[in-house]
Amino acid sequence: MSITKAAQANHDELFPGHRSTLQVTDPEFVELFDNFAFDEVIAHGNPLEGQSTTTAETRHRDGLAVQKSIFGDRIDAMYASSPPDQRHIQRYLSANCFGDYYTRTGLDIPTRELLTFAVITQLLPYIGYPRALNAIGCLNEVISESSAPAGG
Repeated sequence: MSITKAAQANHDELFPGHRSTLQVTDPEFVELFDNFAFDEVIAHGNPLEGQSTTTAETRHRDGLAVQKSIFGDRIDAMYASSPPDQRHIQRYLSANCFGDYYTRTGLDIPTRELLTFAVITQLLPYIGYPRALNAIGCLNEVISESSAPAGG
């Protein structure tokens, strides 16, 4: 197999003059990858319509709303208890994680949460058991609170 003319042309247009070191060490992989990424994908276009629902101006506000819908009043307490020089991290979490990703269309919140749990479980050996168990512990707190009967 060789790199198709379309793949080579698209690669050259996107990365003029670039020659991958991988092309030298694993040319067969580069042929497969380049033909897929720079020919087939481009030829078929983007199969999904845009799913973003926020803008740079609304991502924090909308993300914070989603975050509060999942975690409740704890978010206000988390913001209030953050040291002033670390509040930007809380804002970034709300804007990036929840504003940029959780507000996207295509998946509802329960499905996103299930996928988050599945990813954490799959990453266990890579991120370490203590971090994974802490993450699962956080999920269990939210799950147990949200599944408790109203008023109790």
